[in-house]
Amino acid sequence: MRADSRSKLLRLALGAADAAFRGQCEDAEAALQRCESFGQHDAELTAAIRLARAQLAMSRSRFDAARIDARAAAVSLARLGRRQEAVRAQEIEARIFWKLGENARAQTLFQKLLVHWERWGEGKARIDGEVRCLTHLTSLHSRAQRYEQAIVTGTRAVLLAKKSSDLPFYFPKAANALAGVHFRRACQSHPDNALATHITALGPTASTQVLSHCRSARALMDEVRQIAIASNNRHQAALYGSNIGQLMVLMNEINAALPLMLEFLMSARERNDKFQEADALQAIGWAHLCASRHQTALRHIKEAIAIAESLDAKPLLVTLHYDYAVAAEKTGDYKIALLHHRAYTRLWQQLSAEKQAQQETVANDAEPFYLKRAERYIELCIPHPPSTADVARHVGVSVRSLQVAFQRYRSTTPKSFILNLRYQAVHAALENDRGSGAVARACVEFGFEYSSHFVREFKRRFGKTPSMASRPDASKAD
Repeated sequence: MRADSRSKLLRLALGAADAAFRGQCEDAEAALQRCESFGQHDAELTAAIRLARAQLAMSRSRFDAARIDARAAAVSLARLGRRQEAVRAQEIEARIFWKLGENARAQTLFQKLLVHWERWGEGKARIDGEVRCLTHLTSLHSRAQRYEQAIVTGTRAVLLAKKSSDLPFYFPKAANALAGVHFRRACQSHPDNALATHITALGPTASTQVLSHCRSARALMDEVRQIAIASNNRHQAALYGSNIGQLMVLMNEINAALPLMLEFLMSARERNDKFQEADALQAIGWAHLCASRHQTALRHIKEAIAIAESLDAKPLLVTLHYDYAVAAEKTGDYKIALLHHRAYTRLWQQLSAEKQAQQETVANDAEPFYLKRAERYIELCIPHPPSTADVARHVGVSVRSLQVAFQRYRSTTPKSFILNLRYQAVHAALENDRGSGAVARACVEFGFEYSSHFVREFKRRFGKTPSMASRPDASKAD
């Protein structure tokens, strides 16, 4: 084979590997067909072809075939002194570990490969290699809830991606990974983070920490969206816009968020992508729910449920039934709310059992809508507390269901929750009434007998006796 022909074929094989990495599988396949007939007696070309095959198999989720070809290519390329291509081959195995959830193995290998790129990489290949490794490490730190490490790693990936000669390809990946970390931190920091199994279980908040992470994620998504617009990728721009819209809902910019969400809905319908259509409808329903437009929210969520049922999309149906229960409760339709919450619970249990069978991590289920309703009812009834049966009757569930909900999500019983609120109310009343006979008045108002047991329990809870709490100089004494 002539040297110039061999050089062209080698570039073609390596180009096929890059095309496969970018998901351009048909182009990669065509290039490989041209190379393979000449590669049988050339070790370097054969190794490059195996690298391309490995990338192609990886893109098609044929992980066993990808691993075999990647390992063979890595050994051959390293032996031939082509270190950068050898590291690319090793990256494939790291990505397989990442895809399969073998996080510890993936992290160890990506960290090792990052060092290789830093030592041996040159020019564009070095920058792109570092970005790829750092982006995956960001994702792995986030999976393990090492958020501060993830932010440091992700920020480094984003800054490097901006130096890449292929910025439109690498920057969105790095920015998405870092935005995802800020998004998770926003949800984790949310006052209702017990509900954070899905974003639509949350609502607008004034929490400075949540808003800070939302702003960081939004700035990244804005940059990525502008790249998609510049590339004339309307659907990708709409998708990023919808993500920005969800952040804006948490930031209480609901009316400004809705046009972005509607744009994504229209794009999904144009592409006849039913799953994305249902996803968009759920987000729009959530935005209307947060704006107290409950009937509009129900209409959108109901439409999303119908699509998700036609697709048998159980993970999406789980969150949709939960959201519908919350929206129905807001309209006062407690019977329908309970019906959808039971559907949510049933589907969540099914999916959890499947994940446990596959040894996957199971997320906590979101607390039932009637728990918050029960808490509000109890608070309104103080100083004349209802019985557990009264509360259960008010929210439309059995006493046992109410007891289970309080135990699971509040680590207490309804009776103890009511008692705790009563003691807090007495404490607040005594701090506001420092006059003579304040303790006796508070006991009468909140239904306590002024006894040694009451005094002991009050002191156990607040570190001072009722009479100390009612003294004018109580704050100094404490």
